[in-house]
Amino acid sequence: MRSNRSRRTRAAVAAGALGLLLSAAGAAPVPPDDGEEGPPSADELAAIEELGFRIARHIEAHKKAATKLADMRDEIAPLVDGTVVMEGKTAWRVLFLKEPPPQDARRGPVVMARIDYYPAAGEVGQPNMMVPPREAPAATASHYRALQVALVAAARAEGRPGALSGAVSRIQGGRFVVHVMSDATEDGHARFGGDSLARIAATGRQLEEIQPLHAGPPIDLPIAGRSAGEPTLHTHAEGERPTATDVARVILEPRLAPHLVLTPNFMYRIDATGRITFLGINPAPAAGGRAGTP
Repeated sequence: MRSNRSRRTRAAVAAGALGLLLSAAGAAPVPPDDGEEGPPSADELAAIEELGFRIARHIEAHKKAATKLADMRDEIAPLVDGTVVMEGKTAWRVLFLKEPPPQDARRGPVVMARIDYYPAAGEVGQPNMMVPPREAPAATASHYRALQVALVAAARAEGRPGALSGAVSRIQGGRFVVHVMSDATEDGHARFGGDSLARIAATGRQLEEIQPLHAGPPIDLPIAGRSAGEPTLHTHAEGERPTATDVARVILEPRLAPHLVLTPNFMYRIDATGRITFLGINPAPAAGGRAGTP
């Protein structure tokens, strides 16, 4: 974490603006309140970048581990009901879980397999099968429940079942925060908007709140098909900062870079690594709304 945040940024953090992402290794920065109207500070953008990186790595861990399991142990993959990522200092654990049968609903899920994910390299290890399957530890089970509750709530809020992914973490007081994003479509489009932040009770079973991170309808941008260096863009109808999920989307789909984010008053560029550059005043704020490739 960066210790030199301004008082203004710390006040926005205390107000609970965009949420918090924590792990056993420590706390990630909290993006500041989008209600601030002035230009962003370097600390604000760094906090958004770091949270976006964490979200992207959670989603990448889910997907790469699921692909590895399906490739190497295809007889196990159909038996799995879901996955959850538990962070560690150097390696994160991706756990493949199976729900108990309805008659044993009071029991927790069991762990079928584990694959280690190395966030610094973006790589996964080999599957470690649990024979026989083991009951998930309480912390793992509650993280998994929180993720499932958030994914269901986000799908209902969007009015569609959609393919969704999420990053779940526990915050101070034991509650959970889950960032939910849409997956890339089968026809090669990436969605900006339609993402949300859910707050879940400490048990992992009760939704306390879900809020959209973008105002207005989402936009799907083609991932490929542009000339080298040609930017993509989307606009924010409200709020003066890119979201951490904007950053995560570009990290997950680097061919979208450079990606421009136009807010009502400002312009930003996100590169393939998730770095945000403030470009200054938006010269055409009335054009805010939906946009694709300029």
